[in-house]
Amino acid sequence: LPLLVPLAVGLIDKQGNPCPLIIDGKACDGDTYVFQCDDLSTQLNFDGLAEEPIVSMGRGFSAPVIFDFDQSDNEMIFLMAHDGDGFNRWQAGQNLANKLLLKKISAIQSGEDYAWPDSYLDAFGRVLSDETLDGSFKSLMLQIPALRELDLQMDVVDVDAIHAARRSLQTALVEKHGQQIRDLYKSLVDNGAYEADQKAIQRRRLKNTLLGLLCIVGGEDDLALAAQQYEAANNMTDSMAALACLTNHQVSATEQALSHFYDRWSEDPIVLDKWFALQACSERADAEQQVRSLMQHEKFVWSNPNRVRSLIGAFCGANPLHFHAKDGSGYVLLGDVICELQGKNPQLASRMVSIFNPWRRYDEARQSLQRAQLERIAAIDGLSKDVFEIVHRALGD
Repeated sequence: LPLLVPLAVGLIDKQGNPCPLIIDGKACDGDTYVFQCDDLSTQLNFDGLAEEPIVSMGRGFSAPVIFDFDQSDNEMIFLMAHDGDGFNRWQAGQNLANKLLLKKISAIQSGEDYAWPDSYLDAFGRVLSDETLDGSFKSLMLQIPALRELDLQMDVVDVDAIHAARRSLQTALVEKHGQQIRDLYKSLVDNGAYEADQKAIQRRRLKNTLLGLLCIVGGEDDLALAAQQYEAANNMTDSMAALACLTNHQVSATEQALSHFYDRWSEDPIVLDKWFALQACSERADAEQQVRSLMQHEKFVWSNPNRVRSLIGAFCGANPLHFHAKDGSGYVLLGDVICELQGKNPQLASRMVSIFNPWRRYDEARQSLQRAQLERIAAIDGLSKDVFEIVHRALGD
């Protein structure tokens, strides 16, 4: 049955200006009209239009729904550049990036070539140079859809193809706009006293987003920028952002920064949790071995749920590239942890084992590897009731 959906809509002309809204001969106030969809079919008639406009649908996130309607790449690029509604401007960029990434994923899976459209790369550059955007909003506009957001749209999740597609797009953006990104980043560096006002927060947010982009490729000069930011940082935001960039790469500056951060914050359990989590989320090829090494660290305590979540939970839940490694090493690690935890903290173990719940969404090889760990856990003598319920439900027993 139809539900009530408040739909905020605006029209934009080819020059990027809002169109006057005249509906059935009646002029509306402002450039956005909200009408109630509460039937199977609703029709609006806009009058007085000299040319076909671009439709801006669902402005201001007027309803928690996904709008499924035909919109060309050029129309999304136009909205990304001109929509006066901030939410829809961001959404247009996300929708377009999402569409292009899914095309790239499909091409990777079929072994075909796919070149990123210049029109999208150019639109990204226009966002970079748009001085009307505040730092927080521009930071959001410069981020592409996350791996987890893309895998929800696939019948069979292909972690490797998703990661390769995202990395290819990020690399293409940096290769085309690298100098512009570096210049903007350097203009935002401020080694003065720490400030917590809105302007300073926005500056840090944009600066760290730009640094993250530059360090994806991992050029020597860009990693040097991350090291310099870490050394000069006078606040946790800048320290963590720079450390996160370095942690993805095996360079001497990474070990120096990790060691310095640990020495400074080893007695603060909340901050130290961040230190563990950053390394657990690393994209380095040896991430799983790093996690196993950290499980032997003097500050890793099985009886501390927050510490377990910060390391194991972060690796399994926020590092899909390595948790879902083809060799199954990530699954074995989680299986080992559940075997260790289930007798000591069954509630935490049950939450951790639920990470296996969507195992059927992956390819046959990964399904088999995950099922093997679930069956291994199910076979434990005296398995706690909390874990037993989750495991057998996942197995469909």
